[in-house]
Amino acid sequence: TLRALRLPEHPVSDLADVLVAPGQRRRGLFGALLRYLRQGFPGTWDCLELDRFTERSVLKGELGAVDRPCMERGRSAYLSLDALPPDTGAALSGKQLRNVRRLRTRAERDHGEVRFTSLGADRRDTQYASFLEVEQAGWKGRGGTAIALRSDARAFYAALLDTFDTTGQAVLDLLQFGDRAVAGQLGLRNADGTLSLLKIGYDEDYADYGPGAML
Repeated sequence: TLRALRLPEHPVSDLADVLVAPGQRRRGLFGALLRYLRQGFPGTWDCLELDRFTERSVLKGELGAVDRPCMERGRSAYLSLDALPPDTGAALSGKQLRNVRRLRTRAERDHGEVRFTSLGADRRDTQYASFLEVEQAGWKGRGGTAIALRSDARAFYAALLDTFDTTGQAVLDLLQFGDRAVAGQLGLRNADGTLSLLKIGYDEDYADYGPGAML
């Protein structure tokens, strides 16, 4: 029987990795990790199990230089936009826009004005509270994984918004039908403009209006 040692993991975060400054040498990094783990957990494991590597992961890149047997168990189901033909987005955009306009017209007819709001320092607390309510309204609330149900998660994302709002990198967008928030997304925008969505949610009572697509 093999005894496996696993690094911390989370279903929505990539924790099996390390942070390295751009341009810093990485050679020997994986060996250093193995030595540290052997000293910290001597005689308690036979293999190291690592999950949720991204394509640009530092440790994943180091695996090719490791002189020990490695086995890949599987890959995540994802599609790289770089692999698509350059005109794919243009070919779909017209249809997507027409569909979104149709959904928005239906929503305005049934629920009043459709509004999109972005993060503002003067209303951050109110927006965050609305996002928590939306995220909890669906399967995450039923499954007990919504941010609002965990005090540590509420504090973490509140601190994240507080910290990165000052640099303009925090993103919190809400879709509202009338005065009611029906969908939201929370994330960070990197210096190169890349948007990383950390949390999304929508009120399933409004699923027929495609709130995710509209947002």
